[in-house]
Amino acid sequence: ISVTLSYNQDGGHKEIMESIIGDLAKVGVTAVSDTPEWSALLEQYQNFNYQFGRLGWIADYPIMDNFLYPLFHSDSLGGDNRSGYNNPEFDAKVDEARTIVDDEERVAKMQEADAMVAADCPVIPIMFYTHTIVGSDRIKHLYVDPQKHAELGTAELA
Repeated sequence: ISVTLSYNQDGGHKEIMESIIGDLAKVGVTAVSDTPEWSALLEQYQNFNYQFGRLGWIADYPIMDNFLYPLFHSDSLGGDNRSGYNNPEFDAKVDEARTIVDDEERVAKMQEADAMVAADCPVIPIMFYTHTIVGSDRIKHLYVDPQKHAELGTAELA
């Protein structure tokens, strides 16, 4: 078995992909690197001209819609949906969830859509970014939001 992995080499991604290539070799899969410049790589992804590709995503706002709609909804084909995922049932669930005002009901509907994506597996999560936050008894108050942004304007020293 031979596969082609398309990815950018900056930001530590080269090392991660080399590790994946090594892991695949251990199970008999030959992986060939395709590492064009970033703009050419994005064009390949946009045109679905790749076999396996590496991309990352960080939420702009901490709600499920920020992952499900742009990455998997068919309206996002030609945009951020670079996997080519297209499932009308999924789209209907997300569309319905986006109209629900009640938080619990909306989250439940988004979870149903999320389960569909998980079952179809159009992408394979391989790495998650981590953030380290250090505290001190010299800080009386510091709010860090779910996206790990510190609100320094309201911080108080002890």
